[in-house]
Amino acid sequence: MLAAFGLLALPASGREAPIKVLVAAPVADDALGTIAPAAWSKYVGESLPGYQPISFPGLGEPVLDDCLHAGAEYMVVATFERRLQLPGLGVGASRTAARARRKATDCITGDAVADDVVNFESDPASGPDTDIWEREIGAAFAKRPLALPRPARVLLVQPPLVRVSFHGALLHEGDVVKDIANPRNVRRSQPIVLNVTQTHTDYVEATFDGAGPRPQPGDVVER
Repeated sequence: MLAAFGLLALPASGREAPIKVLVAAPVADDALGTIAPAAWSKYVGESLPGYQPISFPGLGEPVLDDCLHAGAEYMVVATFERRLQLPGLGVGASRTAARARRKATDCITGDAVADDVVNFESDPASGPDTDIWEREIGAAFAKRPLALPRPARVLLVQPPLVRVSFHGALLHEGDVVKDIANPRNVRRSQPIVLNVTQTHTDYVEATFDGAGPRPQPGDVVER
């Protein structure tokens, strides 16, 4: 009977929804006269193509509870700061040096997935309404894109079997993976152990103990 599960067709569906990212884009106090906070927030959101950015409405930096409340898989904090301009560093007198301190966190596990600094310098101002940052910030972020992997999720449940989306994961028959969070990304107090029985290009099939908690479609699974 177990082999029959491998022949089940998944329900028809369209493209996968983009990964949701809670985004906070603070501007350091000493840089408030350098860039408009609304403009900086816009640039940070635009630096995440392919994702679904959700602007953090609070003050300061978000915490994991904020991320879960927003239904996001990741949160990104990108802080705009002035950068010291020293002689001989190649920054023109009519330009302003700045940087983004950028941190990305997995909202489900709490693990840091990125922590870096992106440097840029403004274009010279040619008038009072000139946007001196858009071109340079866009180019700098394009060179340093964030790669936020899609969490593996339960696609289908037919006790005692489940089908799980593992995108590019190298798994083998007999491996053990764990259902760690529900579809709302809330972490389980006790993971559900899944034993891999079949592997395919984009998903695996596994069994679970029917006497314990039952996985649900949309649950988050990790290796």
